[in-house]
Formats: sequence, C-alpha cells, structure tokens
Amino acid sequence: MNLLRDERGIVVNWMAKLVIFLALVGVAIYDVSALAVNAFQLDSLVDEIAVTVSTSAGDGRSLFELEKEAKKIARRQDAKLVDLEVDDEEEVVRVTVRREAKTMVVSRFSQLEDWGRMSATGRSSTE
Repeated sequence: MNLLRDERGIVVNWMAKLVIFLALVGVAIYDVSALAVNAFQLDSLVDEIAVTVSTSAGDGRSLFELEKEAKKIARRQDAKLVDLEVDDEEEVVRVTVRREAKTMVVSRFSQLEDWGRMSATGRSSTE
C-alpha cells in the first residue's frame, strides 16, 4: 500500500515539467522567429526606401526632401532612418535603417538587447 501512495504524484510531476519545458521552447521559438522576420523585413524595407529615394533624387530634389521622404517611409514600418547618403559621382543612394525586433525575452534583458536591434543598408542607382 505504501508503494501506491509514492507513485501517485509521478504523473502530475512529469506533466508539470513537460508543460514548463514546452512553454520555454515556445518562447525561444517565438523570439528567434521575431529576430529572423525583423531581419528579412528590414532588408526589404531598406531596399524599398533606397529605390524610392533614388527615383526622387533623379528628379532633382534636395537632400532635405529626400531625408524627409525616407524618414516617412521608415516610420510607417516602425523603423528609424540612420543615414542617407547621395553620391553624385557614382550616382548612387545609400540608405541605412534601424529597427528593434518585437521579442518576449531578448528585449527585456540588457545583456541581450543588442541582439534585438538590427540595422540594414541598401543602395540604389539614381540613373
């Protein structure tokens, strides 16, 4: 009879550990996915901004107007324009944008915060 009482909590104990483990794995998968999606979206966004700004630069707009346009596009995607450079010699526009990934764990710990902040640089011809 003593043996039966000792085994009663085994399944509940095992089930609790399994649920906690699956929750931790789920959070890890969510954070890794958020970082990957942010990287891919940021890469597409910087290319979109570079093409839009290069088209406007070809129309003869000033650097101030180009920066304003680039900032507006970046803000719509929760990103920040870091740098905009128009090289007239090479006829190229270079754009750098930064955005923080929306994560559950990485954004909450100062030691991991830098992993969530990503930047991307794109370029496009003004011809």
